Amino acid sequence: MDVLCIFPLSNNYEKLKDIIDCFIREIAVNLAPPCTNVHIITPNPDYQYVGVGDIVPISKPKGQFIIDAIKSSSPQIDYVLMCDGSGAIPYKYTIDIFQALISDPKIHCAMIERIGQNKAISKERFLIEKFEVFSLKKFFGYAEDIPDGQGGLWGFYRREIEKNGIKNKINLTAKEYDIELDLLSEVLEKNFGFLFVPITLPKREIISAFTYENNIRKMIFLLDKHPMLSNKLKSFLDEYLIQAKQEIDTLDENGKIIWEKYKKDVLTLLK
Repeated sequence: MDVLCIFPLSNNYEKLKDIIDCFIREIAVNLAPPCTNVHIITPNPDYQYVGVGDIVPISKPKGQFIIDAIKSSSPQIDYVLMCDGSGAIPYKYTIDIFQALISDPKIHCAMIERIGQNKAISKERFLIEKFEVFSLKKFFGYAEDIPDGQGGLWGFYRREIEKNGIKNKINLTAKEYDIELDLLSEVLEKNFGFLFVPITLPKREIISAFTYENNIRKMIFLLDKHPMLSNKLKSFLDEYLIQAKQEIDTLDENGKIIWEKYKKDVLTLLK
């Protein structure tokens, strides 16, 4: 069993060597018993992993970096693990994601669920993320709860999966921060098995390259990937506004301004 561990671009270039050292020392060795090889891909061409590793160029958007890393890796890879590049998510949870993936052959994807008050992002951004996930859930008619879906740590089975006599696989096409939504839409559309691993994030200063415009680009990606979504998105937004009213009301003044702008910008995409 081969596992690919990817560290995306982040603002932690100066800390990347320490992050990878810690990952190798505390995590990669613990993946070894059920694995034949652990491959690590980092965005730092100057740091050489002394083991089975690959180095790819820097200066790529997050989604493109991840997809290129997957494409350039060995075809023998069984599982892909996406490791948080910011350091906001303790790497011990990588083991939990991996164990969830191999716990049941019917599980093809595992994602973290950020529980507690600290989500490592602003309240308005988390509300926007919840709306994106809500829209996919409604679009694909998924009846169960989807508690998160856009945390920075996840994994999936890379090889072909047979469902109802049809073979298919998770095929990611995202370019930027839409990579998690891309993954979620793949498992929902293709009816693959997935689950969430609840985690508690430690409090720390969060530095992110994410901007407001990335919210809009994520929605543009979803509308491009699933064109029929545009016919239903307004009704999904109306329903979400009722469901999330209490959370929206707790936003501070700046958060409410951002949320109002987001609503208008999303509706503009539908014109």
